[in-house]
Amino acid sequence: MNIGGGASGTAYLIRSKKDGQLYALKKISLKMKSQQERKLAENEFSLLKVLDSPTIIHYYEHFVEDETINIIMEYAEGGSLAKKIKDRKITGEHFSNEEVIFPSFSF
Repeated sequence: MNIGGGASGTAYLIRSKKDGQLYALKKISLKMKSQQERKLAENEFSLLKVLDSPTIIHYYEHFVEDETINIIMEYAEGGSLAKKIKDRKITGEHFSNEEVIFPSFSF
């Protein structure tokens, strides 16, 4: 099932045959892309691999098939933050303090 898309690719909801869990599969087509655009697409999964935070979608793995980069990531039920912000802007409703989570920092 298609769960979103943008300039860089399309995301699909998938279920693992191994563990039965839901994941997001982002497909980024490399067809008709310049070398620079291809490098930017590769940088996306390289960056996701090293980022580790409870506020960032978790990267699991990637593979290339038929000139398409496939990135398997954590599925965030409820949609993207960008969509939630857009929806709230349309309705004029603000986020409550409970909905906004700030990571704790120790100094």
